[in-house]
Amino acid sequence: LVVLAFLLIAAYGFARYLARPLRELAGAVARVGRGELPSPLPETGPSEIAAVNRGFNAMTGNLRQIEQDRAVLLAAVGEGETRISGFGRSEDTEATIKAVRDLGVRVYEADPETLRVFGAGLRGLTAPKQPLDCGNAGTLMRLLPGLLAGQEGRFELTGDESLRSRPMERIAEPLRLMAA
Repeated sequence: LVVLAFLLIAAYGFARYLARPLRELAGAVARVGRGELPSPLPETGPSEIAAVNRGFNAMTGNLRQIEQDRAVLLAAVGEGETRISGFGRSEDTEATIKAVRDLGVRVYEADPETLRVFGAGLRGLTAPKQPLDCGNAGTLMRLLPGLLAGQEGRFELTGDESLRSRPMERIAEPLRLMAA
């Protein structure tokens, strides 16, 4: 009877050990469903749970980066100053900052996590003399042509070998329909 009680207590403890990260994951998924981006989940514990959390963290990291790229692009065509705080750095977000600077937008880095973007207005972007380099930033390559279609001037976008090898017809077709 003592052994059975010990086994039940051990099984209960093990079940709680397995359920805790699943509860954390379920809570994080619910926050994403509400439009929030939660802090990264721990990538420890049983290998299956760690793998799921790694995938979840990668997904929310991508969402965070897309959100930051959009914020910079919208601020670039806004009027006046936009402060973007909690800004995360990556090769893609750096490419976005460089692209809007090349389009004549003033971007100041108040500190490593805060940008001050002084928008050029809806039709105020200026065509640079050189191609805009999107690096490997797929979000930038997908969103920027739509913003540039309404601007005066000729714009050429390029990227690294990986980005240039991706299919672009889903971007090009709507631009052709707009006579851009």
